[in-house]
Amino acid sequence: MVEGYRERIFKGGGGKIGFFTLEDQSGRVEVKVRQQQIETYAHVLTSGEPIVVSGKVSFPMTEENDEAEAAPREPTLMLDEARFLADVIKQDTKAVAIRLHEKKTKPEHLGRLGEVLKSSPGGCPVQLVIQLESGNEAVLSLKGVRVEPNDSMLARLEKLFGEKVAELR
Repeated sequence: MVEGYRERIFKGGGGKIGFFTLEDQSGRVEVKVRQQQIETYAHVLTSGEPIVVSGKVSFPMTEENDEAEAAPREPTLMLDEARFLADVIKQDTKAVAIRLHEKKTKPEHLGRLGEVLKSSPGGCPVQLVIQLESGNEAVLSLKGVRVEPNDSMLARLEKLFGEKVAELR
C-alpha cells in the first residue's frame, strides 16, 4: 500500500519528483518517483488500492566520518512501474485450484460452490482438489467452468468454507 504520497517541484522549474512509503506485511521502503513516472502512474499511486511496483533498489551513501556507519542503511526504491494488484492477478492467473478437505466439506458446500463459481465467469479453468483422509488427493477438472479470479469470488469462497481454499496458478 502507498502511504504519504507527495510531489516536490525542483527549484528553478526543472521538473518534479514524487515520494511515498510502500508498505506490506513484511515491512516498509521509501520510494522515489521520477517526473515521467508521475505522469504515467499518479492515478495508480493515489488510488488507495493495493499495488505492485518494480524498480531499482539503492542504499544511500554515508559519509566516511559518519558515526552512524554502524547503523544499517535504509534502502530506497526508484520506481519504474506501478500496477494495480487486481490487474496483476487477472493478467497472471492462468488457472484456479480449489482445495477442500474430505472431512470438512459437506454436500451443501458443493452446491453453493457452483453458485459462487458461476457468479464470476471468466477465462480461467478450475480444478477441484479434494484432500482425502488417507493423505491422497483427488483432482477434478471442472469442465465448462471458467472463472475470473477477483476479490469478490475469493471472499465468497473463504466465507463459504471458513478458510482460504482458492489457489491462483
